[in-house]
Amino acid sequence: MFAHPRFVLPAVAATGLLVSGTAVARTTQQAVARTRMAFDRALPAMDGAHLTLKVVDVRYGPGESSPAHKHGCAVVVFVIDGRVRMQVRGGPDSVYRRGETFHETPTDIHQVSANASATDSAHFTATLLCDHDGPLSTPVPPTTTRTAP
Repeated sequence: MFAHPRFVLPAVAATGLLVSGTAVARTTQQAVARTRMAFDRALPAMDGAHLTLKVVDVRYGPGESSPAHKHGCAVVVFVIDGRVRMQVRGGPDSVYRRGETFHETPTDIHQVSANASATDSAHFTATLLCDHDGPLSTPVPPTTTRTAP
């Protein structure tokens, strides 16, 4: 028994939509599986009329580090390769690995920024969101430990 031609075309079209919808759903699920939230923080109040975004590529050789400094902007560090030690004044001294993030607020003093390895290189990006002109980094004196007399 044959179906009438006027019923065949809508049935084929509906089947195509179902298959197409399944393919879209599967593609969306695959895309979600390949993504993850790497960083999510509220930003400080900023002047939206003067925003700039800068991405700095940083590479530390084995054992290299930067002296204590501050940025004056919101900063997100994303580790591309290796391990880096990071600490803002008053916060924990932590090691971050490939795919992990570290952040600083505009008022933070970046006390420790160092390669955590004496034998391997480290590579990361620092993304700075600023609402004013100025240097990317300003040196600050390191904290000193006072001993009792």
